[in-house]
Amino acid sequence: MSSRASAWAPAGVWALVIFLMSTDSMSADHTRSLLMPILRFVVPSLSQEAIELVHFAIRKLAHVGEYLVFAVRLDRGFRRDSPVSASWAPIAALAIAALYSLTDEAHQAFVASRGASLYDCGFDSLGAATGALISLRRAATSRG
Repeated sequence: MSSRASAWAPAGVWALVIFLMSTDSMSADHTRSLLMPILRFVVPSLSQEAIELVHFAIRKLAHVGEYLVFAVRLDRGFRRDSPVSASWAPIAALAIAALYSLTDEAHQAFVASRGASLYDCGFDSLGAATGALISLRRAATSRG
């Protein structure tokens, strides 16, 4: 595998994972049907309202986590194969991840069981910013 491919493959694979998570199979109805029995088994006293709140929180944390990983992988690509200086790599990673988030939400607008949400872009961007900060911190400690 070329050095360019090895630099960018992790980000490309993760972009595909994000795309697949935006399909019908990961819609709220599907994740609810998976999560509800587990929550009822683990905490049988949870009310339906509490289950819905936990489901909502897990879905939003998934947005943050997906884009945290994506930004870290993009940063890796920029640091290994890009004219972008290392100090700008986290910013470039954040910008690309935030733009990808917009395209991901646009994709969801065309999936019958999904919907586009700028709020979700906010969660995505929060995750990407966190990933960029982690990358920045890691780079600073490796130089240190």
